[in-house]
Amino acid sequence: MILLAALPLTAVLAIASPGLPPENDMSTQTTSPQPAASPPDRPEAKSFNLSFRSAVGVQVSKELQSWTTVTLVRGPSRAASMVITRHNNDLIGRPIGLFSGTLTTDAVERLTSAINNVKWSELPQPEKGDVTAPMLTLDYSGDGKLIQRSFSARSLEFIRAIGPVIHELNETSSWLLAHPDRAIDVQVERTPEVDPPVFRLIIRNIGKGPIALADPRVPTRLQGQARAFIRIADAPINTAGVTEIPPNFSPVALEPLPAGGNPDAPKILHQGERLVVSSVAWPRPDRGGEFLAQAVFEDYSGSAAQPEGGTLDAIPDPESISAAKPYVVRGAAFSSYLRFRLDARKAK
Repeated sequence: MILLAALPLTAVLAIASPGLPPENDMSTQTTSPQPAASPPDRPEAKSFNLSFRSAVGVQVSKELQSWTTVTLVRGPSRAASMVITRHNNDLIGRPIGLFSGTLTTDAVERLTSAINNVKWSELPQPEKGDVTAPMLTLDYSGDGKLIQRSFSARSLEFIRAIGPVIHELNETSSWLLAHPDRAIDVQVERTPEVDPPVFRLIIRNIGKGPIALADPRVPTRLQGQARAFIRIADAPINTAGVTEIPPNFSPVALEPLPAGGNPDAPKILHQGERLVVSSVAWPRPDRGGEFLAQAVFEDYSGSAAQPEGGTLDAIPDPESISAAKPYVVRGAAFSSYLRFRLDARKAK
């Protein structure tokens, strides 16, 4: 699964999300004398830099758009990292943030060989594609080559021509997604035996290093939008042979910041720690029925105040990820659905 704006390549070709006009396509390739071959069982460590980026949506900062996935790999260290801000189609139950680790020698060899075996100067020109599709950018320097290519996710002929590269990038992205470094997932719980119902939004650090978040009860600085909330909908009724109608959600705000609370202070979560915030009471209908609850986190800016000692860059180099510095998780994440039932209220 290659995370083109956090979506497999086969699915990203059908995306219809906000985007920017296609960028200019560039490609250069130079060659230099190759070193003597290394023994096959001990391949020589290669020095290289690889960056693969998929982005679409509003430009929320200098480095990021609403849907951004950036994968970096360095050689000879084999250090790799991936930043995900938001999964396309707002897939539920998926983590966002920073993922990192050290690739195996074999994985790096397959990846660099796939890139080096492509005849880049002979490839078909990428199509302009749909402006709503993610723009993909590959930058690679190593083995005497400098490769820079930008192309739309809808440039099908071009993407097929570099199929082996896409496959190896898929493998790298899938591996990194299983190695969260500073990442979060979002969950929702219902407070038991409370009527009208109250819900809890839970943000959990699933990585190994510290993260920094703005208090989700504090609106964003620029537009005053909620950073997080709960939303409720009638549970859809599944009928065989009938297309299911998507849930029609209504938002439920989180409880306000307590009196005397510092709205600018960051919340620091270490490995395994959770930030739990309750909602206001949901003004439930008098009728009974089955409902869905979901927690939503959406913040691209972070807190107004920075933690002491600073934070990691929005897209940190995998060879320079400090163990001590927190990472500001930026983006949007959506919990899995919580299905619950309410009885009708008795007439007074």
